[in-house]
Amino acid sequence: MKLTLPESHPSLSAANGSCPRRRPPPQQHTRCPDPPHLSTPTLTGISHHQTSAAVKLLSDRKDQAKGIHIMTEFVESENAEAIILRIEQKSQKIEALLKQYKPVDALKTALEGSAPRTMDERCKSANWIVVHRAIMAIKDIDGMMSSLDPEYYDILMKYLYRGLSTGDRPTCDQCLRIHEKLTQRAGLGCILRSLSDTENTV
Repeated sequence: MKLTLPESHPSLSAANGSCPRRRPPPQQHTRCPDPPHLSTPTLTGISHHQTSAAVKLLSDRKDQAKGIHIMTEFVESENAEAIILRIEQKSQKIEALLKQYKPVDALKTALEGSAPRTMDERCKSANWIVVHRAIMAIKDIDGMMSSLDPEYYDILMKYLYRGLSTGDRPTCDQCLRIHEKLTQRAGLGCILRSLSDTENTV
């Protein structure tokens, strides 16, 4: 009895002059090393003396930063009292000028030294009260604009926006009237400068 082999049998492939097909070797899976723990950095190659010095340096910097913060608060509080004293003196000058019917001079005096170079809201509020008093005393806006020097334009615009933010009707009406005339004279650049200046806040 003669057996018939399938054409794909290795023996037939060898008889036909071709090499038998071999199975591919099984793939070897290489295990990746575990990533180092993020919260515990290695200290290989660093001596104990170097580690202690680094820890001490960080501690000294924290203490120094804390001391600067406390000193800044103390200086800021000290400056606030001096600023409020100057604002009170300026308020007395403004009242004297208003009694002499010099509202433009009163407004100039109010805008001088503004805005207070401090982050203390007490100083900013006190200075706003003084500037508001001078703004509300202006009756002849055209005459005021012709007498006001350009150096006061930007800071006046800032206080006009503060007045508009109060929501008080008489204050908003007066600020809008002055705002219209000031924009006509100073241009849109005055508005852009007053809005983009985030350092000298009022």
